This record gives sequence, C-alpha cells and structure tokens, in this order.
Amino acid sequence: MSSTNDFDFQSQPPPAVIETERMLLSAVLKQDKVLPQLIRLVEPRDFHDPRCQAAFTAMCELLSKGTPIDMTTVTNALRRAGQLSTFGGERDAIQYLAETELAIAGWPAAAEDYARAIHDVALIRDAGQAANRIAWKSLEAGDGEELLANAQAELGRISQRRVTDDPDLPAILDEALERTAPENRDRYYLPTGFRDLDGLLDGGFKREQLVVVAASTSNGKSALSLNIATNIAKAGLPALFFSAEMTTGELGDRLLYGEAGVSLKRQRFLDAEEKNKLMAAANRLREMKLAIRRRPGFRPLDVRAEAQKLRAEWGGLSLIVADYVNRMRPDNNREQTREREVASISGELKLIAGELGCAVIACAQFNRQFNYRDDEPRLSDLKESSAIEQDADIAVLIHQPDPDDETEKRIIVAKNRSGAKGSFTLAFAPEMTKFADSDRPPEFSVPWAKQAA
Repeated sequence: MSSTNDFDFQSQPPPAVIETERMLLSAVLKQDKVLPQLIRLVEPRDFHDPRCQAAFTAMCELLSKGTPIDMTTVTNALRRAGQLSTFGGERDAIQYLAETELAIAGWPAAAEDYARAIHDVALIRDAGQAANRIAWKSLEAGDGEELLANAQAELGRISQRRVTDDPDLPAILDEALERTAPENRDRYYLPTGFRDLDGLLDGGFKREQLVVVAASTSNGKSALSLNIATNIAKAGLPALFFSAEMTTGELGDRLLYGEAGVSLKRQRFLDAEEKNKLMAAANRLREMKLAIRRRPGFRPLDVRAEAQKLRAEWGGLSLIVADYVNRMRPDNNREQTREREVASISGELKLIAGELGCAVIACAQFNRQFNYRDDEPRLSDLKESSAIEQDADIAVLIHQPDPDDETEKRIIVAKNRSGAKGSFTLAFAPEMTKFADSDRPPEFSVPWAKQAA
C-alpha cells in the first residue's frame, strides 16, 4: 500500500466538473434570461473545458451588447473572437452548440446551482495549483518567512474570489441602523483622535477603507499616521505600523516622547519630572495593542503576512499603516515601470483592507513639481502613480502654509468617497513629532526648542 508521501500530485488530472459546465451552457441556450443572475457566481476562467470557457465568454459578450443568445449568435461571436478553432472549426462548433442545447439536460431553473458548483471546483483547482507552486518554491527557498508570506498571499488572492451572497434590503437597513448605535461604533468606525478630521469623516475611518496620507518630504505624513495609529490603539483597537524608512529606535522615540509630551531635544538633558513622564507614558503604551515593524523595501505580502499573524494573536486588527508606498516593492519581480509597480502596490493594499476588514493608511509623497508651486497640494501631486488616487477611499494631504513655521499644518481631505471634503488646521510640535487639534493643549505651548538649548 502506498503512503501519501508516494502520491504524485502532478500526475493527477485537476478537479473539474465538465458535465456541469456543459449543463450550464445548455441552460443558457434554452433560456438566455438566466445568464444575468449567473455573472456574479461564475466567470469564464472558472470553466476547465476550453470549449465551455470560449462559449461562456461569447455569451457574456452578447449579454453586454443586449443581443439574444442562441446557437447562431454564439457562433458569430466565436468567429469574431477567433475562437472557432477551439472546437475544431466552424462546423464542429455548430455541432457542439446544437448538442449542448438539445441533447444535454441542463435546466434553466438549476442554472445557479450549476454556476456555484463550477466556481467551487475552480477555487479548489486554484488552491491546488497554488500549493504546487509553493511546493516548488520551497525547494529553492532561502528564507522561511518569505516563503510563508508568499504562500499566504497566494491563498489570500484565491480567497478574494469566493462568491458570497449579497444581503437583501432588510439586512442592509438593519446594518445601517446598527451603525448608529453608540455601542456598535467601534465595529464600523475608527476614531482618528483629531476632532475636525473625525467630523469630516463622520466619526473616523471605516473598516475596509484605503486611506492615503500624503505630504512633501519631512512634512509630517509619518508623524500624523503614527499619531492616528496611537490614538486608535488607545481606544482599544489593535493597530500595525509598517515602516520602510525609519528604524524601530526612531519610531520608539517618536512614540514615547510624543505620548509623554517631552521634547526629543531633551534626551540628553532630562530632569526628574521628564523621566517620570516618560516612564508613565511607557507604561500606558505597553498596554496598547500597537505593533511596530521595520522592513526596508517591504512588500504588500509582508504586510498581509504580519497582519494575519497579529489578527490571529490579538483576535482582530483595526488599522494598518504602510509608511510609505514610494519605498515599497511590488509582490512580483517582473520588470515594469515604477508607475505600474506603485499601481500594483496600491491595488494590493486595497485588497488587504477588504480581506482583513481593517482600514489601511498608505503614506505617499508629493512629486517634485509641487515643490515649485506656492499653492495648496492637489491629488494630482501624488508621486509616481495616479492609481493611488483612484484606489483611495479617502485622501488626506498635509500642507505647511508658512515655510518658516512648522507649528501649524493645513490638513486637506481632498477625497472622501462616503462623506464631505474640506480642510482645517492642526497644531504640530516638531520636537515631539506630535499633532493636536488647533486649540492646542497646554504642553503644546511650551517652547521646547528653548528648553533644549
């Protein structure tokens, strides 16, 4: 008796339901009005038989043009697409379609069941192929963590293809009402801790949103994003901050001194009171579910892997910060323009937000052209890719109106898919890398630079 170790996966035919695939085509040819309800359940690539895949693709094309679907129109569509050779020629294609409609027992009433079965087996096939790729990569892998991250990314992309039933209107309304209840707000909203920003966003970021925080070099995008992550963690909501540039030491200093309200310039001159503030701040921060990760040139798959690990450990994850997009690498190693790489990174971060049910902040830089202008930044100033702008649900731009005054920053909500746009001012303490509402608290009035001298 052979063991599972002797099983040759590659020699086995991939799982498929060829008969069911043809029954679905039969159902559509018998009654083409069933096709619209199948589109969300199955797509051409789910079909294993190339003839079924070509025929279903032709049917979808006819549907998009409002053309009736029958043997003649499908044959014509196959001819236009150059797909008749898939069947062996036009005569064979006509014979195949005629047999499918007349001899195959595909019932329109069962079309949705056929579609679900085809899609389910396609996911199994995808998972098997992914497992095979992972097995081959394991033979030459030099880094176990990277192999695991790649495996999680592969399976994550397959998971995104799963078909889920859309809720009916009563369920949608019930969820909308649930969002209004104060006790349920943490399930849907992530308060940023900044009054005017939360006001524009109707309470904060929402889960599954991609948020872009952009600024010119050294103008506060990392500081604001870290402040937001800290505020969300203070509210008891787990957060992950990924950095491609700053060291963990630099991030730790920013986090600790900002929380304590002590100037970073005082590090060598700390008095007893300041040391006590730092100790108290460290104790508060230790209680938070806030993870700091530093990976130069990290990829979306690194973010996904770490986020999945933390979500399992903490029982949930509310926010991910990727600092920053222009220093990240794409998941694949194909040679392509930097604009396409950034578009790929942005798209993957959007998928991660939806997959893990958390908000994702993608920090980004402005392009060089902005530095030669005197006006406020615009979405078109985002560096290297317009895809960041298109993928973002919310875009927050940071502007320093007075080049000589770092203590005041203009925050511009330039895009908000689900609410208002607008701008407001935040106070900024550069020596603590800390933002605050414009009616600044007492510690923001202390002249830190003079104390540190």
